[in-house]
Formats: sequence, C-alpha cells, structure tokens
Amino acid sequence: MTDVIIIGAGLSGLSAALALKARGLSYTIVEASGDIGGRALTRRLPSGVPADLGPHWLHGENSELGEVVRGFGLPGHRDLGESTRAYEHGHLVDRLDDWPDGVVDPGKAEAILKGDLPDMAVSELGKDDAGRQRLRLFGQGWNGLEPPAEPSAWEFLTDENEPGGLQLDGGLAALTARLADEVGRENIRLDTPVTQVRAVDGGVEVDGMAAGRAIVTVGLGVLNAGRIGFDPEVQAAIAAATQGLVVSRMNKIILELDPGMLAERQVPEDLGVMVIGDRAHYVHVRGGGLPLLTLFATGEAAAAVEGLSHVEALHYVADVVKPVPELHDLKKYVVSEPIVTRWLANPWTQGAYSALMPGYRRSAPWWTGRVGICGDSFDDRFPASLAGAFRSGKRLIDALP
Repeated sequence: MTDVIIIGAGLSGLSAALALKARGLSYTIVEASGDIGGRALTRRLPSGVPADLGPHWLHGENSELGEVVRGFGLPGHRDLGESTRAYEHGHLVDRLDDWPDGVVDPGKAEAILKGDLPDMAVSELGKDDAGRQRLRLFGQGWNGLEPPAEPSAWEFLTDENEPGGLQLDGGLAALTARLADEVGRENIRLDTPVTQVRAVDGGVEVDGMAAGRAIVTVGLGVLNAGRIGFDPEVQAAIAAATQGLVVSRMNKIILELDPGMLAERQVPEDLGVMVIGDRAHYVHVRGGGLPLLTLFATGEAAAAVEGLSHVEALHYVADVVKPVPELHDLKKYVVSEPIVTRWLANPWTQGAYSALMPGYRRSAPWWTGRVGICGDSFDDRFPASLAGAFRSGKRLIDALP
C-alpha cells in the first residue's frame, strides 16, 4: 500500500510529491486529464513556438518555486512591465507609470494593513475617482470577476506576486517536465479521474485504491462542483475554508504573429495594453523571439469566447486592439490558427483560479484526519498563482501529523 495518493498533477501535487520524496514516503499521483501540470499547460504551435494556455508568468521570484526554477537553470525572459499603456474608448489615456502608488490612498492602505480599518473592495483604496476606476478595472480583470463584484483590498495590498514575471523559453512545460522527472513519471497516472475519497481503518480509499493518506489538490471550481465525494467532516472543512472565495473566470485567445511585423512597427517587447470599451480587456505582446499576442478575457467575456470559432476569435482580438497603432491590420500578420482556451467548460478545472472577497482570509493548506487539502486557492503570500500552488503543496507536507 502506498503511503499517499495525490489527486492532481498540477504544481501543488508535484510540490507535495517532491516533499514526500524528501521524507522517504511513497506516493502515487492520479491526474484526471491527459497532461502533467494541471492548468500550467503548454502547447507547441506549428512553428515550434510554445504557447502557455494557463498561467502566463511565473510570479514570486522570492518564493520556493522561484528557488526551484533557478536550481533547474531553466532559461527564460523576464517581463518587467515597463511597456504598459491604457486606451479608453479608442484614446490613449495613461501609460500606467505610477501604478499602483499613484492611485492608492496611502492612509487607507496603512490603516487596513494595521487592522485600524476593515477590509473593503479594492476600488475603495483609490485616492480619487480616477484611482477608484483604475483599481476597479484591475481588480475585476485580473481576478476574473464580473462587475459589480470586486476582490479584497487587503489581499491586493499583501499579495507578493509582483507585476510581470518570468516567462520560460520552453513555456511552463519546461518546468512541469522537470518536476515530473524529479518525482518520477512512473508514479503519475494520467487520465484517472477521482470520484470518491473515503476514510477506512488505518487509511483512506480513493476510488478503491488504498493508501495511508490522500492529498487533494484540485482547483476551486472542481471543489465547488462536488465532482469528488468526501466524508462529511472533510466536506465541512472544505466548505469552511472556501468561504469568501470565488472562482475566477478567465480565458485566453492566443495569436502567433509574423515576427517581421513586430520589428517593422517597432512593437515594444512585452507590450501590455489595457483596452477599455464596453468592458476592459488586457492584451500582452511578448516578442523577444516568441511573437505571441495574448488577449485575456475575464468575467462574462471569458464565457463568451469559449463559444467562438477560430475565425470569430481572430475578429474578436482585432476589434479589441483597434486603438493600438502598432497592432493595426493585425489579421494580416497572424501566421497560425488562433488558440482559444476553455477553462470554464473543462470538467477538470471548471474555472481559472480564485478571487478573495472583502472581509475574508485565505486558509492555509490543512489536514482533516488523513485527507489533506492544498492548492493555489490556499496560500496567502502568493494567492492564485503557480508560486502559491507550489508553496501550498510543500506546506501541507510540512504540516504532516
């Protein structure tokens, strides 16, 4: 009998396996999908260019995951967020050079951090109407929320995920492949969805597979959907820990561009554009030898793009970026079929990540009896990120009774 069955081969599951290996404990990872990495999923375009379908950057350079990436010596490109603009109803309005200090009321921020003011919606941190509007759009967009819902100001202020971040030359697959090698691919079973986790004498059963313990690393969307059955005490603990958490809705449309267009039009490397019209979209153009344009669709737009054909997706992006001079006539320069992600419809994810509502705090990973719960939703330093997912898996094993 194996010591631990880990449900999910994403960053949390792989991190937990690494920590178990260091303790000399045996483990089996069962993954519902056919891929290692969970939402950290990379697809190769026909040209060989890697496109990351889920997380876009590796945030948290001072995290445990940052140390692992450096230890592996994985080459990458650092986006410092230095070429960022905003367009509102077709006009350039702000280069965002003062983000976020220029929009946040420092007195309110300090009072919230000290506990002298209660938590509030992130937009209420704004020092004026313009600041409140910018914070509202950021909070809703980056957290995958639909207005009027807004995330926690406290989490915005304490989140250690820095803007921009590292993009690996081989995509996130370069990282997940190395992690899979470290934990042993022979210990990973793909295409193995789980429906039941039950306590038995001296251990647990996971769909009939016996183990001493079970670790559940699935995302908030799957936890909320009840796809996995648990004993009542475990289910109650999950319900308590997920209060105040909302599933973030985000999808990407990814276009591969002719590199000659980027050079000819002098498109800045890592151009980031917030385009505000009837709703807000964020667009990132990578460059640097990987000529990819990624549009982030959030909230209701994330649901809408899942139904688009490749042609419709191309038109969607071209319409959004019309105000950006360097991206005029974009459709002429797309060299491969657009990629449209569908994280909401995917039965093994049912959403992108998680957002925290005002007045709540994220739970640390925990054990209820012989069942442990961890994942990107359960880390307060690097919430809803790869760094947080990795840290959560490690912390769960550190807390092993």
